[in-house]
Amino acid sequence: MFLGFDGSLYDYFFGYEDLQKRRVVFVGNPDQRIKEDFLRILRYFRFYGRIAEKPNHHDKETIDAITENISGLEKISGERIWSELKKILKGNFALELMEEMLKCGIAKYIGLPESLNLEEMRRVYGTKQDLQSITYLAALLDSSEDVLKLHSRLKLSAFERDLAIFLAENRKFVGTDLNELSDYKKRCILHSNRKDFYEELLKYFGKEEIYREFKDWNIPKFPLNGGILKQNNCPSGKVMGSVMTELKAIWAEDNFETSQKDLLSIHLPNVLNKMKIDEFPSNKKLKTER
Repeated sequence: MFLGFDGSLYDYFFGYEDLQKRRVVFVGNPDQRIKEDFLRILRYFRFYGRIAEKPNHHDKETIDAITENISGLEKISGERIWSELKKILKGNFALELMEEMLKCGIAKYIGLPESLNLEEMRRVYGTKQDLQSITYLAALLDSSEDVLKLHSRLKLSAFERDLAIFLAENRKFVGTDLNELSDYKKRCILHSNRKDFYEELLKYFGKEEIYREFKDWNIPKFPLNGGILKQNNCPSGKVMGSVMTELKAIWAEDNFETSQKDLLSIHLPNVLNKMKIDEFPSNKKLKTER
């Protein structure tokens, strides 16, 4: 559409009428418009989510043209695809639009595997939570390998890649092993220390009450470090890492209340003994830090 200096509106393709009907179509021949820039496929779905009033009221000629040209996305950079896709995933009718794009055959051209967990994506959208765009897409994936394949195509940010891997690897524990706030606290301390990832995981499953409590929780500082263990004659290297993990598990199981002194005087000897390490001199004075 064009606006003249005298205020006259020149509408050669009846765009004003389409806007009044909240109808999203290409200008003229959709096949020709798409071939001019294949990214217009994704822009069509993004604009549909912004303008349309119904989730599945697509123009058949438009969808046919998109399906016919979907392989053209192979020529578009992952960064440009992801820039459009993440807006679609957070927009109106996101689930319905994603399903329509998959019907058009978009999966393999944007880094998604052939086998997709559509039921999981439907469940996640059904929680009505405000999630990261990558979280909705990760719901379709079953493994960290799937995430890395997606990343190689879309060039996700480090945060998006790591969050998607985290969700793929940790969501199986929710609803089985993790039922209480304390379970999430312990797992956060022992497995990643990424509190923001666990917050997203709780929203992902719609666990609103636990999410609110967990969000207000400040991660406590573990009272030991490698230097302290070394001063107390714990062997270095992989052994120290294993010892640290064991002591941290004991500390977490005690609701993070075990003191540094008790960890060193009571639990360190037991852990070393359990690992059949006899280099810990029990008669030496413990070296602690305030």
